Amino acid sequence: MASEFGFDIFYVVQVPRAFVVLRPGFEETEENLTNLMESRLQDHERIRGGLYFIQNIPRDENWKVRRDILAEYEPKKAEDCLLNVSAAPPSTGIFTE
Repeated sequence: MASEFGFDIFYVVQVPRAFVVLRPGFEETEENLTNLMESRLQDHERIRGGLYFIQNIPRDENWKVRRDILAEYEPKKAEDCLLNVSAAPPSTGIFTE
């Protein structure tokens, strides 16, 4: 499962950012996924905003992807690149530290 959307850089340009949820038992590296995307995507479609591995895609009660939550996500370090949506109460922030 994956989600992709554009986000603003300096409120002028939007670049694609990808969030990936791996199935249990599967392992994949960022390098392998990046190589796969570069071989299949056009230059203007490339993921320049980053590739993030998260635990769940955040969804609302109608199962629509919560892009506003994904847009706020900024990991402090590469190893902190996990978004655990199910562990946070809906009224508070979703980022686990």
